[in-house]
Amino acid sequence: MGPSAHIREGGVHVLLVTEREQPFDTAFAQTLGLDPRKMRYIGVKSAAHFRAGFEEWAGAVHVVGEPGVHDMATAGLTFRHLRRNVYPFDNI
Repeated sequence: MGPSAHIREGGVHVLLVTEREQPFDTAFAQTLGLDPRKMRYIGVKSAAHFRAGFEEWAGAVHVVGEPGVHDMATAGLTFRHLRRNVYPFDNI
């Protein structure tokens, strides 16, 4: 994860890391002294890699996303005024 920080504000914990790392399990939080299994809610920025380490014991998993190129729910969006060719919209 590289140099990392744990910030807590009003009961919300935020873990900041300098290296891109997929959260395959709870080790990323445990290295900073946190046990996600004891938390009521956990937000993880990951497409699907988190499932192996969280889905077995999590009460529920809610997948959220924002409109964009990689969101399958909005894959049909029409983008206009692009300043250059952009994959996969243009055959480059």
